[in-house]
Amino acid sequence: MKRKPEKSKWFKFFSFFNFTNFLSFLAILLVLFLIYPTYRESLEQKKVLNEMKQKLLKLKRENKALEEELARLKTTSTIEELARKDLGLIKPGEKAYIVVPPEKANQTLGGGEEKPKEVKKKSFWQRVVDFFKNLF
Repeated sequence: MKRKPEKSKWFKFFSFFNFTNFLSFLAILLVLFLIYPTYRESLEQKKVLNEMKQKLLKLKRENKALEEELARLKTTSTIEELARKDLGLIKPGEKAYIVVPPEKANQTLGGGEEKPKEVKKKSFWQRVVDFFKNLF
């Protein structure tokens, strides 16, 4: 009896990949190739959606704070306070007093006025010499 030659292990390995298995493998790769870009784009869109939701929440909070500030500014007491503080307005019959720092008080009252110092004008050549001294 003749013995059949033993098949090599490479032959056994490649015999597993018959034509139908090969076509199935290619079909799976094709499906993955077609689906992956769509999947990746959906992930990016989810990320953008989450960022937009966070931005919307932040804007809603800011809007609420601005509405509260607007309601506060519409009250008569706030309007009066701002008119007195920023515009210096007073009610009829009131007297306004201005508090001046001591340094400016001496100047406005005429006391302690300083005479402006006389500035000596340098000659053209002196300015040229000073210019080159300052360069080095």
